[in-house]
Amino acid sequence: MILFYSIAIEIVVWIALVPLEIVRIAFGTSKWRTLAERLGRIDPSPAPSGPRLLAHAVSAGEMNAASAIVHELAARGWSFAISAGNEDARRTALRIHQHHPEVERITAWAWDRRGGVDRWLEAIRPDAVVVIETEIWPNLFLACRRRGIPLIVAGGRIDPPAARWYRLFRRFFAPILATAGAILAVDEEEKARYLAIGAPSERVTISGSLKADACLIAHDRSSRGSRAGKVVVAASTHPGEERIVIEACRALSPGSDPKIVLVPRHPRRARDVRRTVASLWPAGRVEVVDRMGALSAIYAQADIAVIGGTFAGVGGHDLFEPARAGCAIVVGPCVDRVRETAQGMQSAGALRMTTARDLAATIEELLRDGAERDRLAGNARAFAVARSGAAAACATRIEELAASRFRPQS
Repeated sequence: MILFYSIAIEIVVWIALVPLEIVRIAFGTSKWRTLAERLGRIDPSPAPSGPRLLAHAVSAGEMNAASAIVHELAARGWSFAISAGNEDARRTALRIHQHHPEVERITAWAWDRRGGVDRWLEAIRPDAVVVIETEIWPNLFLACRRRGIPLIVAGGRIDPPAARWYRLFRRFFAPILATAGAILAVDEEEKARYLAIGAPSERVTISGSLKADACLIAHDRSSRGSRAGKVVVAASTHPGEERIVIEACRALSPGSDPKIVLVPRHPRRARDVRRTVASLWPAGRVEVVDRMGALSAIYAQADIAVIGGTFAGVGGHDLFEPARAGCAIVVGPCVDRVRETAQGMQSAGALRMTTARDLAATIEELLRDGAERDRLAGNARAFAVARSGAAAACATRIEELAASRFRPQS
């Protein structure tokens, strides 16, 4: 079956992905270098002085999670190559490099062609490979096995819709997952999903969420007391959610008057979001953020964080970053992607769950009741600290598998 998969990937790459990348190059949104990297054509890395990890993350959020592993292993003498699935992830990887010069190269993710992946690994020469969260690439997994390179899935999670598709092709994915040295799932629910699609039970363990350890930017709370007025951030919002937040804030009682910061999940939507704001509340104190990498600093200044994806039915986004920043967190009813974390935080009194209809009342209460706002924020920070440690566990497992790489196989 892997033969049919490989043939299909070759067809998709040469018929669709390569032409699309050339069009993007023509419009200035990509580069020839990126196309070469995606085809696995990169210059060889110099021989490392110590162990080298290849870390792969598709999105900026996953790359932020990868930063926790980089931070942990850099202190243990490792160097790194990082592959990014898109430009937002690449920009986040560049920020990791600013904090960790041990990152020796940043490259675009090579499409999962057997020949391309083989050339790619030959050039990078990693001692271990870690893929973050949701990545299952058959030819990469098999290439690592052929070369004796341990591959680890870290922060492992599978979206419920994707899990249904994986289960349909369980006979194909089971032997692929068996090549992984370890699958470190976020929680029991995610572990069960991996087992349901054929992962070997002895390889799947629970390590917690890397996002609880993400340390790309330290949160600075020093200027909180000097600000004029309160700040409400709506973070990682999807279409329709900005309207919900603006209408809720328009309904606040006179005198509340918080500053509203809207951070769309995809910055390219910023222009449309500004039009929505102008049509609904032109006189409001509303800022629309149109750049990646700003959310950590915004959380550091926010009093209340309304988490996107929880009102639009997407399933939610990272709760740990606003928790570590000490925000009072508000979510909508749709938390499928972060259910275990959201339920744990709710039980710990660390967030408020509400509906679009009741969002205005929830925000108003938290703006007026400083003690309750501080209680939620304190509980959220304590929850995040208590759930930290996943990066250390992942780093230790990576080192264990790398150490056994050259041992004779029984």
